[in-house]
Amino acid sequence: MSLYENLPNYQLLHNYHLLEVERIYNDRYRYKLLRRFEYHLGILKFAEYSGRFLEYKKGWLILKPGYCWDGASGPTINTKSLILPSLIHDACYQLIRERYFSKLLRRKVDEKFKKLYLEEAKGILKPLFWLRAHWLYLGTRIGGFFYV
Repeated sequence: MSLYENLPNYQLLHNYHLLEVERIYNDRYRYKLLRRFEYHLGILKFAEYSGRFLEYKKGWLILKPGYCWDGASGPTINTKSLILPSLIHDACYQLIRERYFSKLLRRKVDEKFKKLYLEEAKGILKPLFWLRAHWLYLGTRIGGFFYV
């Protein structure tokens, strides 16, 4: 029996859209999307891209069931509050690596990651989220250079 068996799937609600995620552990990924998820990114509004698990249409990032990503990379702990930001960030970096998005958009993508993470902040933990958000942002700016 694996240490990671029987871990719960995550269900998160973002702007009235349900994000269903399964935790997986292999040599490349940590999470797998269980149902279609759409997110309005709002950049390159007239562009279109279509792949097996990822689409981009008129500013909308469309992720299909089965899309896998590795969560937040680097020296950090992947928490539930990082699932959505890392999903959007990793999908955008994939579009940059495939030369669909320009590398010049990397800063906007990193800033979106930080903004999404800060939206998860609640209650008395807000100052800690703010501090961690800036640490994570710095990590995406430095580490992301090597992934695109």
